[in-house]
Amino acid sequence: MTAASDTQYIVRPPTFDDLPAVVELLNLEAVEHIGRPEHSHDSINAAWTEPNVDIATNCRTYWAADGQLAAYGEFWDGTAAHVRLGVWVCIHPSHRQHGLGSAIIDWAHQRAQTSIRQAPAEAQINLGTKIYSTNTTTAALLRQHGFQLTRHFWHMERELDQTLPALELPAGITLRPYDHETELAMLVQAYADAFRDHWGFVEQPLERHVALWDHSRSNPDYDPSLWLLALDGDEIAGFTTCWPQADDDPEMGWISLLGVRRPWRQQGLGMALLNFMFNEFQRRGKKRAGLGVDAASLTGATRLYERAGMHKSRQDDTYEKILRPGIDLSTTHVN
Repeated sequence: MTAASDTQYIVRPPTFDDLPAVVELLNLEAVEHIGRPEHSHDSINAAWTEPNVDIATNCRTYWAADGQLAAYGEFWDGTAAHVRLGVWVCIHPSHRQHGLGSAIIDWAHQRAQTSIRQAPAEAQINLGTKIYSTNTTTAALLRQHGFQLTRHFWHMERELDQTLPALELPAGITLRPYDHETELAMLVQAYADAFRDHWGFVEQPLERHVALWDHSRSNPDYDPSLWLLALDGDEIAGFTTCWPQADDDPEMGWISLLGVRRPWRQQGLGMALLNFMFNEFQRRGKKRAGLGVDAASLTGATRLYERAGMHKSRQDDTYEKILRPGIDLSTTHVN
């Protein structure tokens, strides 16, 4: 395998005019591994316009002499502490074995230096990526560059073709849609409380989360009636944020987040929220409901979803490498 050279490919940041070509390339990979596209103009545009994202510095495109998009690379720095960094590598099948994957990983390493300089001096810094579990080509590339398989994530789903359990909320809990204008900060704090026990979580300033969640409203699929609060008096005990369809299946309702804060766990609230969403998706004519979950969830989420009738339908794999050793500021276990 040879390194990609400037004479072989034109390397530049994408522009928004390149969105169709990038989506086409990403979906070519998706179809190869899961049998259907899962990216859209709206989803990639939303990613490119997130707060703290600048496609001029976060993304790279590699163009062949005939004008074909040969590869796409993305780098992200998702935490205020700059300790969990990410890279996305996607190569056109016609341009594999030309060194493009290595070129993207090398570029991500260079980009990471800025984050390393901004991170706390004592902190460990990881560079990671998530790939389809069947993508053996990229897995081999990652191992070649020192990445190791660290985690599995599952897509789980269930059919909605039968009578579903009725809503049974724990005593004292009420359920209603949240008000984005007045309750966003409160919901974000509840999210931080609930997901602090999830692998890889890093504490963030509240305003950083608020800006990112506020950006969700720019997605055309955003439906506030599917963002629900489970309340115990004035306190949020649990919540769901859902989308009317999955990225890869318009007939599937998608549960993006489901969280229950520690004081309200082990009382049936998680199951109640699931059953409510199953019934709501069924009422809207959806044939399936789906979600993504850490296969080794520290809170036992997979067991809850299996009891709710869900099954694993797909696996993605996370690969990581340590760029700088130190104190791991992310969640690795539940106290």
